Amino acid sequence: MYLCFDMDVFDPSVAPGVASPTWGGLTAREGIDLLRSLDGLNIVAVDFNTVSPPHDVNNMAAHLCAHMIYEAMVLLSRRKAPVGPG
Repeated sequence: MYLCFDMDVFDPSVAPGVASPTWGGLTAREGIDLLRSLDGLNIVAVDFNTVSPPHDVNNMAAHLCAHMIYEAMVLLSRRKAPVGPG
């Protein structure tokens, strides 16, 4: 599975610096829990997108994105190594 995570999914109260902020998005906790719930899937690659530094108040979206990348790296590290010949 290739996981593409768009930071626009978050509410502007937790990630104001995204390409298309929309009220009613996920809280930081909901986003982290969502990512953690993917444990066990065969994720082979991830990307995070749409952080807009010029619009990011106090780097809130950037910090949240960095934490989400950390959580994704934890997911990738939990993957079982493929079993192959010799």
